[in-house]
Amino acid sequence: MTANNYEASVLFKRNYQSTAHIVINQGGTSSGKTYAIEQVLFCLASEKADQVITVVGQDIPNLKAGALRDALNLYNRSDQLKTLVKNYNKTDRIFQFHNGSLKSDIHDIKTIQDSQSRVNEIRLKVLENNVAVLQQQVNDIKNERKDK
Repeated sequence: MTANNYEASVLFKRNYQSTAHIVINQGGTSSGKTYAIEQVLFCLASEKADQVITVVGQDIPNLKAGALRDALNLYNRSDQLKTLVKNYNKTDRIFQFHNGSLKSDIHDIKTIQDSQSRVNEIRLKVLENNVAVLQQQVNDIKNERKDK
């Protein structure tokens, strides 16, 4: 599946063709952001094997009402996408592609996410410790000035 197989909006095309590391999509409710981004994600998942793509949101009810609903609409409307998707796990809300993208083993995905979470916690602690050390150095300098 490629970008040429979608009825593509300008928003889809700009997201799909972007070479930027981060793309920011702005617009109001029902402006097509989620739909266009999910079209891009489905294209990327089908074009390159063994991709893990995670769509996150505020909470599961919001995901079900928005991103998941749009993903299922895209899937159900595209016969080509149906041929590329090996399985949709309704319980875990995971699309698995024949090429290995969006892997179905939720435990692997959770392990990766837990590891990344732990790394972020460690980074935060390092930053907090650096701030504490810097604050102590500032206090020492202030005390030295008072003593002179």
